[in-house]
Amino acid sequence: MSETRTFTCAFAGGVSVTMAFNVADYLKAGGDYAGNRLKWTGRPTQQMRQQFVAWIHTVNGQIADLINDKYFYALQFGTPEPEFWIYHPGGKREQVYD
Repeated sequence: MSETRTFTCAFAGGVSVTMAFNVADYLKAGGDYAGNRLKWTGRPTQQMRQQFVAWIHTVNGQIADLINDKYFYALQFGTPEPEFWIYHPGGKREQVYD
């Protein structure tokens, strides 16, 4: 089964971001999957960070539901260091610290 889900968020000024996630490829890779790259149209600005973070949390929660397992994501948008998050099926998420 090749099931690709595409998630898109539109920002002001014609900027948008899309992420495609292939469930079968992820499950086959055993969690070692880097296929969920973001594709930007236009140039994102720091003012878009809050909307982006809310969107990516929603997307990653949906991915955790799709794979019916926890899902790890390194979030970096306008910060010098990434934030690490784990998403669980059913909507729970937690930030992971060193």
